[in-house]
This record gives sequence, structure tokens and C-alpha cells, in this order.
Amino acid sequence: MTWEELLYGIKAVTTTPSTFTWANADFLKANKVRPYFDMPLWWPPRNDYNDGTLPSGLDGGIGAFTIKGDKARAAGLTHRPLADIARDTLAWYRKEFADWPDGKRPGLTAAREKELLAALKTG
Repeated sequence: MTWEELLYGIKAVTTTPSTFTWANADFLKANKVRPYFDMPLWWPPRNDYNDGTLPSGLDGGIGAFTIKGDKARAAGLTHRPLADIARDTLAWYRKEFADWPDGKRPGLTAAREKELLAALKTG
């Protein structure tokens, strides 16, 4: 499954209107977007992303989140439908982080996201 397929699958079970804007790793690096911290589950496609401000070992790299599950599926692993996983994860997130102020939750703040979108449009 590609990231695009994953995100559109998740979007299909949410009620919040949303759109996707794709930005490349060079733009994100230039704007000091931290992989995994600012963009959960995103990892840069090359090994030169760490500018010294990230914890050791967080340099990025091709295939960092590319995991083949062929052997596990052959041994009997099954997967729940993406819609079920997305709904359950969203319910958990809303419960777990409901009282966390903006800026303390995982991911970008709304203000930072708007700033990056504006920079992407003008860049």
C-alpha cells in the first residue's frame, strides 16, 4: 500500500473535511520539518536528512518504512480492514490526546501547517 492509498483510506472514514498537499523532502528539510516528530510515520527518502537537531540515528533513508509481510502472511498473519484500523485509531487518539494543548500533541500545530502550506504555494 502506498502512503497515498493509506491516507485516502483513512480519510474515507473521517468526517472532517480535508485535502492533501504533497511536499517533497527537500522542501520539508529546508523548512525544518522533523521526520517522525512533526510528521508522524513520515521518513525522508535519503540518508542525509539529520542536520544535527534530531536524535542520533534519525537520518532518514530509502526503505525505512518499507516492510514486506509475505513471510508473516504465509505463516497466518491476517490484517483487519483499513477502515476498522483507522476508526479505532482515531477513537484512541481523540481519547488519549483530548486534553493535550495544541503544540503538545504529535504532529504539526495548525499554525505551523498553515505556514508551511503558504510557503509551499509561494515557493
